[in-house]
This record gives sequence, C-alpha cells and structure tokens, in this order.
Amino acid sequence: MRILLVQPNIDTCYEYASSLGLRNLFQLCRNSYDVEFYYASTDQYKYAIKNIIQKEYDIIGISGQFTNAIPYCISYAEKIKKHYPSTIIIGGGNHATMAPEDLLNNNFDYIVLGEGEVTFLELLNALKNKKDSAQVNGIAFLQNGQVVKTAPRELIENLDSLPVIHPDSFDDNRIYNFSGIKYLNIETSRGCQYNCSFCTTSNRRHSR
Repeated sequence: MRILLVQPNIDTCYEYASSLGLRNLFQLCRNSYDVEFYYASTDQYKYAIKNIIQKEYDIIGISGQFTNAIPYCISYAEKIKKHYPSTIIIGGGNHATMAPEDLLNNNFDYIVLGEGEVTFLELLNALKNKKDSAQVNGIAFLQNGQVVKTAPRELIENLDSLPVIHPDSFDDNRIYNFSGIKYLNIETSRGCQYNCSFCTTSNRRHSR
C-alpha cells in the first residue's frame, strides 16, 4: 500500500515543528509500507493541495491536532475524494479525538483516537488484509450515519518501545528557515498534570 502522512496547514501557531506523533507513525510505517511524509505547514494552501493530489495513494493520514487546522483538513479530504474516491482518509490528533464527527462527516473514513502508534498500524494491517476494521481498538468511523467508537486502546506504558526519531529522515531545514528558529522537539512523557475539560491530554485521560 502507498501511504501519505500529512502535517496540515494552520492559520496561526507559534509552533512549527512537525508533530512527534506523526513522525512516530512515519518511522513505524516505513518498515512495512511505502510511506511518504509531507509537512505542509510552511507551504501556501494552494501549493499544499497540489502536492497532496499530484498522485494517488491507497491511504492518506492527516493530523487533526490543532483546531485551527481542521478547516484545512476538511478541504484536503474533499479534494482527495474528488480526485481519488477510493483513497482511504484517516485522521488523528487532539481535535480529531475530541470531536471525530467533525472529520467523519466530511469525507474522513476513520479517526484514530488518542495515541496512534499501535492503533494506526493495526488499522493499516486490517485494511491491507481486508479484515474487519471494527475489530481494531481505538478508532472511530461512521455506520449508518452515526459515529461508532471501538473499545478504547490501552496507553503505551513504555515509550522507549517506540522508534527513535531520526531528524535526518525529515526536511527540517524548511521549518528552521520558515520560523527563523532552529530547534528540535523531544518527547520524554505523555499526558498532562492538569484537568482542563476541553483537552484530550488531561490526567483524567492520560496518566504516567
């Protein structure tokens, strides 16, 4: 299967480094699949759309992390389905987890809820082998117009089990030049000690 992972355009954000979660997915997928990574946040929207639809993929995964990126995610999906109706579109990230209906009602086929590394690979394997995707824990999809969520996915207890993210696998110079700052995100834990009701990473949902 040919897979494209997309970090979408955003309207305003102080943070331009690409999603560590999406990078994890890329590192994991490249061992078994033909996968590409496209960082669109530094590109103009029209240019990003052109890049996304320039060739056909079996699956396109789009990060729905920030709410201000969701309109772009929805627009991507509309254009993708117009050109390639059979392409499966999968969303994930904080906003997608909190409000999967926003994307599922707008041409997305599946949403990966919460931590995506294990779930995304299982979903890919199910789709590749034509197995029942409803048996994959931690996803949401539409069934008869209603959002269906499968059983929750257990949290990854050992973050060291995830692959090391190699910076040379990504074109970070574009990010540095765009933001005017050279920096690199690292991940030492997940979740948050606070309890904001609107957030997907509060300690009621994630704990370490």
